[in-house]
Amino acid sequence: SHERANMTTNAGIESDGTRAGAGVLKTQRRRGTRPTLVLLIALVTAVAAALLAGATPASASTIDGIATIQTPTLGTLSYPAGSTTQFTVTLPTGAACSGDTATDGYHVYSYLVPQNTNVANVTFVSQPSTGYGLFKSTGGYVGPINTAPTTGVIPSLPNNLEWGPAVTSHSWLSALLDNGGTSGVWEAGVACANASGVVTDYWNTEITFTSNGSDPDGFVWSGVPGDPNNGANPEVPYAIVLPVLAVGVLGGSILIRRRRSARVGSSSAA
Repeated sequence: SHERANMTTNAGIESDGTRAGAGVLKTQRRRGTRPTLVLLIALVTAVAAALLAGATPASASTIDGIATIQTPTLGTLSYPAGSTTQFTVTLPTGAACSGDTATDGYHVYSYLVPQNTNVANVTFVSQPSTGYGLFKSTGGYVGPINTAPTTGVIPSLPNNLEWGPAVTSHSWLSALLDNGGTSGVWEAGVACANASGVVTDYWNTEITFTSNGSDPDGFVWSGVPGDPNNGANPEVPYAIVLPVLAVGVLGGSILIRRRRSARVGSSSAA
């Protein structure tokens, strides 16, 4: 009887110990899971933050924005267009410089630079330090233009822009066609520069000039809104980064739960 009691007591102790051990094991697993999940979230968040930091300037500047070439009445142009085809350049609604003319000394300029030129490295005083610019049919360069007071909003550009007069009068055709070739690709657009001539914002469109003997000035051209090569400042929109972040966290959580379930199942089977 005494031995049976001891056996019962020992069994109870072993049973309690087993239950207590299982509870400790589960607690350890739960505690081990949380740091892992936190580490995963931190890692994915850090990657997303790095992408956004590299894609978005620290200030409110617009870098490598989209400029669109349209007809003088804001219609769609048919390409290739002749050298005497008139056009205008439009920017996104509310496009503005980082500062205004009246208070901060900012001005708006046009530019035409070789493909893949980093526009942010071009300086502006009366005209761009590199390349050319947009010109009116009357021959005048587009810039410098005053912004709206306070807001820095860029006014509408002239609707009588034309490549022919400027190219022929300044003998640019050979340069535009890659110095004697049959075609050349250039970046064109509108830039904001501060009082020191440093670019703070710009909107781009890409122009391809092609030799054409039937045109009165010897060339035709085509435009593509924005920068097809994504320039020197590729952008990663929040619409892409945030879903990737969410999927990463969710996937990590599911993986951790599956591993935990597999461990618990193995423990129960044992």
